Amino acid sequence: MESIRFDLSTRNAELQEKVVKVQEQISELHNRPVEEPDNMRVEDLTLQLDNANKQIMKLKAQHKTKVKNLTKQLDGLKQVRNVV
Repeated sequence: MESIRFDLSTRNAELQEKVVKVQEQISELHNRPVEEPDNMRVEDLTLQLDNANKQIMKLKAQHKTKVKNLTKQLDGLKQVRNVV
């Protein structure tokens, strides 16, 4: 009976130590500053987003020019058809 109590007490002490360690780790995680890699990742993603937006604007401008040219061609064809 004594050996069982001793084993339980030992195991209880080990578990309490683990709980204290985990609580310390949680506290450290909450108190840590934002890490540099996180900031770099945000900057990188922001740059990628800006580049993607620039490409979209460029494609829209190209599309608008293409539509304008096709409209001119269509108008030219309509005039030729009306003349004939």
